[in-house]
Amino acid sequence: MKKSVKDNLYETRSKLVQVITLLTDTQFNSKSNEVWSIAQVCHAALVPLAC
Repeated sequence: MKKSVKDNLYETRSKLVQVITLLTDTQFNSKSNEVWSIAQVCHAALVPLAC
């Protein structure tokens, strides 16, 4: 059975949350070479989906 877009987003979000919870706050918020932190990427990419 083919999954809906909503189901795929939910599954992806769940996997991402599992991985992110393993990071320390420092790892989650740190930037290397002046690029975005993991926190910034998650916020920019995922918050608009929640709206």
